[in-house]
Amino acid sequence: MNNGPTLSPTTVAATTTTNDTAPPAINEASILSSPSDTRAVIQWTTSEPAHTRIVFGTHQDSLNTTLTDSENISDHTITITSLMRDTNYFYRIFATDRSNNGPTPSATHTFRTSTAPDTTHPVLTNFKTAAIVKPDSTAALTVTWTTDRVATSLVEYDSVSSVGQTITDQTGKLEHSITITNLQLGQRYYYKVGSANINDLRAPPGTEISELDSVDIPTSIDTVAPTVPADLTVIPGNSAVRLRWTSSTDV
Repeated sequence: MNNGPTLSPTTVAATTTTNDTAPPAINEASILSSPSDTRAVIQWTTSEPAHTRIVFGTHQDSLNTTLTDSENISDHTITITSLMRDTNYFYRIFATDRSNNGPTPSATHTFRTSTAPDTTHPVLTNFKTAAIVKPDSTAALTVTWTTDRVATSLVEYDSVSSVGQTITDQTGKLEHSITITNLQLGQRYYYKVGSANINDLRAPPGTEISELDSVDIPTSIDTVAPTVPADLTVIPGNSAVRLRWTSSTDV
């Protein structure tokens, strides 16, 4: 495809004269717990790449167990294991950025483990597809969907309805996206999507599969440039600036 580039208006940014002293923020609305009987998957996001730790326990005033993740990332997942069944747990998250600002604490959150393993199949909704043609005259197809619980991702696809090819992503999430590449122009492709509960530890886990659907790949290259990026903002630092913007709806 390779239409564009479509440029935003020019924006001026300057680095600060002092060191970065702003701690990362934890997005409280993003904090999600997915408990089972003896484990729980905790997910959250931070406003900038940060390393984090989570403290937890069975009493709000005694969070005496700690798990850490030393990787500086913005999307975080920690799995707590060896929990007691049918028990309330409390936890807090702490985040520190690369400049060692922090730790920023979250509010105290809670979850309750179940009496038996959670093997409930997820509910799959909001199926969408977006096909693009690449400059090398091949195509790519992105398939997205959502689930009502944290789950893995799977797409079965092929140019025949028996869908013999598979792409998987074992990362637990609620919003799923898988891109299939090297597809033929002008070809109809059939596909199914699937997800398995992240807490279903059976081998294999119970996977919920959608009904068979199809999509027609375009026969020619898209020649329309994407729209201008919007909402460009600049966050200055002492040796770098961070840019944020709303991208075009074009894939």
